[in-house]
Amino acid sequence: MTQNINTFAPNYEKGQLVNDAMASTVPCQIDPASTSTIAAGTAVKIIDKAGASLPVVEKAAATDEVFGFVRYNAKANNYKAGGIVDVASFGQEMYMEASAAVNGGALVEIVAADDTVITSSGTNKIVGINLLKVASGELARVLIQAPKVNQV
Repeated sequence: MTQNINTFAPNYEKGQLVNDAMASTVPCQIDPASTSTIAAGTAVKIIDKAGASLPVVEKAAATDEVFGFVRYNAKANNYKAGGIVDVASFGQEMYMEASAAVNGGALVEIVAADDTVITSSGTNKIVGINLLKVASGELARVLIQAPKVNQV
């Protein structure tokens, strides 16, 4: 969806944060060896890369621990290998496209193939909680959950 400066209400975009005033995002670099383009709203994971000055991320699979989601940027929304992106992580509310109906309060997981969310079936990693009931194709308002951390 494109923004129109003559509208009276904003059109929300996939990957846009709900409340920018509280935005605490992490600048990251897309893996320079990556062969895919990463768009706003894409789930990413941190990878170990020698000599990196920023956290290096790549697209996450549904079974990966998700570090966060690429944040919407009005200037550019598709990023190639080596590009710098802002990643929203736990505690942020982000608009994410739902690929099926999702109830308010439902735990959600990602569908990595098309960067959408669905109600968690318990098979894949939970990435957050949907705050408002949505239908398939609508933008869900998801509170991003912290990734699981191994504790000693």
